[in-house]
Amino acid sequence: MAAKDGLSFNVLASSQEIKKGLAARKFEKIPSSPNTVRSMVFQYERKFREELIAKLNKRKAERERFSVTLDEWTLNRNRRYMNVNIHAGSEVYNLGLIQATGSVTANASGTWLSSR
Repeated sequence: MAAKDGLSFNVLASSQEIKKGLAARKFEKIPSSPNTVRSMVFQYERKFREELIAKLNKRKAERERFSVTLDEWTLNRNRRYMNVNIHAGSEVYNLGLIQATGSVTANASGTWLSSR
């Protein structure tokens, strides 16, 4: 809910309605602290990242080819981000958004990305 719905860790930890919903779905460890929620989110992210890296390394070991696509996004207050996708066969892996600072031209995007 933090990533998908944009809810803050504080809202997730303090909302009685969210706690009731989680309890109804038989969740046992319902966090009551924003720091615990943050820890859980980052722990999930690390696990997801490790699984994705393992999956891509396996495909690389099988000598499968990949391609990378970049897409620039401009959000409110002119904050710019680069979205990074890896294409492997018929699957697409979205690696997420990286904030773009300075000039990122099409010719320089590969160099810019590798410096991140």
